[in-house]
Amino acid sequence: MANFCNACGKELEPGVKFCGSCGAAIVSADAPPDTDTSYETGPENAKPSGDPVTGTAPGAETGQSTGQAAGASTGGQQTQQAIDNIIKMAQNTADYTADMDPADIEKNKMISCLSYILFFLPLVSCPESKYGRFHSNQGLVYLILFVVCSVAINILRWIFPGFLYWLLNLVSLVVYLPLIGIGVIGIINAYSGKAKDLPFFGTIRIIK
Repeated sequence: MANFCNACGKELEPGVKFCGSCGAAIVSADAPPDTDTSYETGPENAKPSGDPVTGTAPGAETGQSTGQAAGASTGGQQTQQAIDNIIKMAQNTADYTADMDPADIEKNKMISCLSYILFFLPLVSCPESKYGRFHSNQGLVYLILFVVCSVAINILRWIFPGFLYWLLNLVSLVVYLPLIGIGVIGIINAYSGKAKDLPFFGTIRIIK
């Protein structure tokens, strides 16, 4: 089958690539059609961006990460605020130091420190001391609370053996650490010459 130039119509020899008359390139009828679609740049031919596997839109992962970070930050701020409120509550207790005799405080503050270990010592050593009796009351209330918590935890350990027994050990740790901290606060107050209520339960008066 004869070939002809597409440009000038001159008959061509089989297998030539260019027309000898006009120099035009010869496209063979058997050549496969051009499949290059790089020229198709319209919006209808645009490839979707993002992750082709998950179908995640651009910026979606970043937005999720930002949201999670913001949520974590808000939760952290709320926790810190709650801790600050507890500390403020523990510090802002009633102070009766102005009602005490400075000489009484100076004389009996050391024995008053021991009232958080043995609450009755100021009652025996200085029964007339208003400062000593104040801290004896605080030490007694502290002792009662400590004993109540210890008995309650031991009863629960007896009722719930096995796995819950170890869980209660953790609970006891959470309970005893704040209690010990409150006792330390009382000792510091007594040694510093302050007649301040203990946090949370110091307003209870048994010894007057």
